[in-house]
Amino acid sequence: VCGEPRWLLTTKVRLADAQGAIVGLVGIGRDITELRDARSALEELNRTLEVRVAERTSSLVEAQRIAKLGSWEYEFGSASAAFSAEARRILDVDGELALSSTDLVALLHPDDRAGALAALDRVRERLGPEPHELRIVRKDGRIVYLAVRAQTLHGGGTATRIVGTVQDITERKRA
Repeated sequence: VCGEPRWLLTTKVRLADAQGAIVGLVGIGRDITELRDARSALEELNRTLEVRVAERTSSLVEAQRIAKLGSWEYEFGSASAAFSAEARRILDVDGELALSSTDLVALLHPDDRAGALAALDRVRERLGPEPHELRIVRKDGRIVYLAVRAQTLHGGGTATRIVGTVQDITERKRA
């Protein structure tokens, strides 16, 4: 297009005679203006999407705080658990510490451990969500009532992880 700047990708090679003296130059050029414009548009779209994801994440965090509802997941392969900030607040656990299954069982009220572990076994066997209510004992000794929902996800016919929610229902239970 006349008068508009264009981007060119060029490759050049020297031409030499039999004695090695440079006698010329051969080059080829390819107009990559559309490719650069498309890349710029894609980069702008990525920036826009990152802003939207950050906004949605912030909204989700706020919604979880309001509902006293946290999310979590447990990977069977690595035996590791990940918790949302609200789930960690509800469970009263440090955000920097990794929690093992032993750590999680230790949080449970002694009278609720057997039932919670049995519910976990049912979750592993079922495809649908499994609701369960239980109590935990916080570091300060306070008992907190929780509603927990969990579901096992499968990949290739094998249970790969459990995803779930934990909600503080203490106020409802004490009312």
